[in-house]
Amino acid sequence: MLVIVMLWLLVGFYRPVTPAVMPQASVVNTTSVEPKSVKEIEKEAEQMISSITKMLLPYVVRNSDVNISGTCMSTIIKLSVDLRRLKLPAIKLLDAMAKPSFGLLRGSFGVMGDYDECLEISSNKRGDTPKTKEEEFYHGQYCTVIAEFPPKLLKAMQDYGNGYANYTEFGKIGNIIKEVPAVNFAGSYFKFHIGICLPSTCTPQDLTAILGLVPIDFVPLSVLRCEDGSEKKINIHQMVFLGVLALLAAFVLCGTIADGWQHLRCTEYNEKDKDKFIEFLVAFSVYNNTRKFLKTEKNNSSEITVINGMYVLGTVLVVIYHTYFLPFFSLFSSK
Repeated sequence: MLVIVMLWLLVGFYRPVTPAVMPQASVVNTTSVEPKSVKEIEKEAEQMISSITKMLLPYVVRNSDVNISGTCMSTIIKLSVDLRRLKLPAIKLLDAMAKPSFGLLRGSFGVMGDYDECLEISSNKRGDTPKTKEEEFYHGQYCTVIAEFPPKLLKAMQDYGNGYANYTEFGKIGNIIKEVPAVNFAGSYFKFHIGICLPSTCTPQDLTAILGLVPIDFVPLSVLRCEDGSEKKINIHQMVFLGVLALLAAFVLCGTIADGWQHLRCTEYNEKDKDKFIEFLVAFSVYNNTRKFLKTEKNNSSEITVINGMYVLGTVLVVIYHTYFLPFFSLFSSK
């Protein structure tokens, strides 16, 4: 897995460099290069992956005592071989992983990869896409890794953002600290989320052990969750929330039916014909609430009552915006 991660880093950091504008004279004197064939490109790709694997082999050997399960280790070795052979499931697994992104100093604190592509990956023992479920050797598993800011560095950033310290007090790294936006009130959001695509034979504990090999000791790394799409468990909080939504939907449905039944039963719609329970249900009626919401008649105090509801909705939206959205918008805004 370390080979795959390092390959992921090298591919992510590699970006084609935009060539400088050449003088017209030099453009005229250049000779055209014959485009390479598909076979030649395939051979060079295999050579590149093979050379990266050989370059990382000494580091892998030095850390071969890492606590990884046997099934996970064997699958990782197989993936390394499949990558050199350009097998499609291995390539898709590497492609589904998050790549190093740009704009870290502008608030880009997440590279999530491709969740759907990762879960759709399936491979047999030969490294090809299996034709049946019984031939499957492993399938994709999507994991989220959190890289937190070093506590001392985050404290220095927050002190600078709140005006308690000057960036010159932190040495050379102070020039970087002053470029990070909104550290004074959004420091708790400074967690870098990374999407990792693993074979299903590896567990979160295996990924934690692999993360221990990353040579960046001052950045805390942890596995938030892993899922392969095979089973989705609902926790108690989700069950309560879904129960409340189902109860509310039942009230809306029953209230709308009761409201319609009252209108059909009575030629003249009379509020006094309702009992307390029917009146309670009608309070949830879609028809009744829509009619009241769109009513523009003035009451005795010469007020349009629907405006009061708009005031309430506007206040709720302002509170939600300042609580949940403003910190993120401030992170992504330029100075």
